[in-house]
Amino acid sequence: MFIGRWYGHRYHNPPYMEFFWDEQILGGVVKFFLGMEFHEYTQTGSISGNIRNFIHSVGWLFGFTGLIALVADRLKQLDYKVLLLGPLGYALLASLSYINSDYLDERGGLFIVLTIFSLAPIVAFLLLKKDRFVLLFSENIYPLFLHLAGVFMFALAVITWKDRFFTSAQFFEFAIQLGLPFLLYHVIFKTISIRALVLTIKILCAITFASHAFYALGIYNAPGYWPSMVMNILGVSQSVAEQILFYAGFLDIIASILIFVPGFAAYALYYMVFWGFATAVSRLWGNFHMNMILSSIDQWWYHAVFRLPHGILPLICILMYRSGIDLFSKAKISIDTQ
Repeated sequence: MFIGRWYGHRYHNPPYMEFFWDEQILGGVVKFFLGMEFHEYTQTGSISGNIRNFIHSVGWLFGFTGLIALVADRLKQLDYKVLLLGPLGYALLASLSYINSDYLDERGGLFIVLTIFSLAPIVAFLLLKKDRFVLLFSENIYPLFLHLAGVFMFALAVITWKDRFFTSAQFFEFAIQLGLPFLLYHVIFKTISIRALVLTIKILCAITFASHAFYALGIYNAPGYWPSMVMNILGVSQSVAEQILFYAGFLDIIASILIFVPGFAAYALYYMVFWGFATAVSRLWGNFHMNMILSSIDQWWYHAVFRLPHGILPLICILMYRSGIDLFSKAKISIDTQ
């Protein structure tokens, strides 16, 4: 998820401009702090450049958080030299992003902040003993990145919600992506009972799938590319594609209810694994064109990647169940015990 969000922020256009170019929200702020009219603000190249750099910086935050998740079970065992590669690499990538910016003369302030943020761990290493530095990284800095990623995911969800005319289902379909950073934090750095973990996963899955269902059932207007994806993948007409989406929405609602019903929860989870992965992969498959291979991959692979948790989270519950783990157990679980 984090890697997909990194790519989208770095190379494409998340809907942040829906916030930054909204005069009703920022008109007074711009007038008070910058002393300019809003039309001047929107036409100033330096401001546009700084907004772009901010979006890129959020992308690097997601990317670094994704790398953290990959080595989560080895954080405390990593050598301090390896830990230093993270901030150094992050500073290098941020610098390259700065150098390659289209706004070569308008990036100073944000870049200074970004560099300080990147090099702060290096300063900590110089001031602390090696073992304390590793402890600081594993128990303070990495958790901070997860929390920041969660905060910016929330901001992205709210801005996307605004961009889609405040449709409630649009916000709640982010449930899994919003909850994942904080869920990872509790599993990696704290302890959480198996019962609480499973219940949290079920709630996140139910909210996400039910929100998708509201679009598929026609309660809200579904994005136009949904039927197009079904048509491209299955080779059916538009009317058949819309019927398939309607029935899928109906199953989403049923699964979102049955996931909490003993004896039926496993069936709901199996469905969610299948449909979660299917809807993720369909973003790339349904929008792939042989005459535009690289463009198709560039435009859609990251959409598939950041939706993979829609299948991964219910799969975790199934794997725990098949391993003989009591899903209602109050026993604590953490990354060190897995």
